[in-house]
Amino acid sequence: MILLQDGVLLLLVLVAVLVVVSSICVLLLQGGVVIVSHDERLIRLICREVWVCGDLKVHRVEGGIDEYKKLVQQELAAS
Repeated sequence: MILLQDGVLLLLVLVAVLVVVSSICVLLLQGGVVIVSHDERLIRLICREVWVCGDLKVHRVEGGIDEYKKLVQQELAAS
């Protein structure tokens, strides 16, 4: 494998493998896969739902990653 600048190619290969593995798990196990990431590109690529953990709670963000970004920006502006 040839690594491009900053390991971009390696990241793309790992993301592709993750997508395939998570798809197989969902199909075979009739369940889901939990991915914990701060990488917005990865989240956009493979996630159908966004759930947020904080204040000892877990909740689903209606509207996905875009809505979550808006919520974070509002919280930062309020503080």
